[in-house]
Amino acid sequence: AEGFYGYAPGLTITWRGGSERQLFNITAGMELLYQNPFRSNRKHHTLSFGQFVPYAGARFNLYRSIKGSMYAQGDLSYILNFEPVYHTRDTKSSELISEDTPRDSILVRHHPAATFRMGFNNDIIDVGAYARYDMKPSVNQKLIYENPLYDYYAFGPAINERWSVGLYLIIYLRF
Repeated sequence: AEGFYGYAPGLTITWRGGSERQLFNITAGMELLYQNPFRSNRKHHTLSFGQFVPYAGARFNLYRSIKGSMYAQGDLSYILNFEPVYHTRDTKSSELISEDTPRDSILVRHHPAATFRMGFNNDIIDVGAYARYDMKPSVNQKLIYENPLYDYYAFGPAINERWSVGLYLIIYLRF
């Protein structure tokens, strides 16, 4: 789960090359996130959309023992955004005006991102926190600003969001 102005629950599949008892590991995986799925308590206009995030990274195990390790990890990813839905609200009363507003694929764009993770893992679980920086905002700001169907200012700070922070819990399945 991640967020800052918006929020996103999701699922992750990950692969790690090496043991947590080694100093250095490589990792790869993919995440499937859904940005802003619940809109009932939002005070501004929102844009909900899905994200497919393949990534690869390197992990440095700072503390290693038989019971597990504490690590720092850096990832590079390319975020593929899909199925955007723009939800309009009355800016004074915060009431939802429409759920079935434009579904325009150019409202969001694909972009690279960098992620820094810190956590603990052993043979069974991996738990930690992360910060992700999008190299470009996910939302196509120029389109929203220039198109009268959308209210650029009603989005508030979410339209410029590039940082997100998150927590994760991964359970390892051995094959």
